[in-house]
Amino acid sequence: MRDAPVRKEAATNTGSRRRARLYARSLTHSAAGGSRTRIEPADFDPTVLMWTLRSRADAMALPNRRIVVRFEFSGVPRSRTKFRILWLILEHANVDVCVKDPGFAVDLVCRANVRDFVAVYLGEASWRDVVGSAVSIEGDQQLAKQLPRWLRLDRVLGRDLPLIRPAA
Repeated sequence: MRDAPVRKEAATNTGSRRRARLYARSLTHSAAGGSRTRIEPADFDPTVLMWTLRSRADAMALPNRRIVVRFEFSGVPRSRTKFRILWLILEHANVDVCVKDPGFAVDLVCRANVRDFVAVYLGEASWRDVVGSAVSIEGDQQLAKQLPRWLRLDRVLGRDLPLIRPAA
């Protein structure tokens, strides 16, 4: 993760991107019935989750303006608590993750246990079931209704979205 927004054009072999790919492979392998039978507490790294959500975003579904979503996670492993608050900058041209306030007006604030977001990511919980209970969203309600579409949170890995196959 970088302090400032990270552009898609950035080098693809940064440590954060490698960790995100490994995390996504591990989680999707587990979701597909791989050898891992449960997700470990260390898997609940919000920075890696945000990278996977970033790569899952549907830029073509976004409105014609920048959307800034601030995520506030609870249940974060002790080693990752400095990343409890992260920002997702959604634009047609690119989708960025920020570990520090990017300085833009915030459109939505999502608060939840990181475990609940991982469960939605894996399809173990539906967005409809967690929003309003385990996940709270503050801000423009019209934008909040679109968030699951932009991040494809209503889709299930392996059913609606392709699984990332582990390397052989």
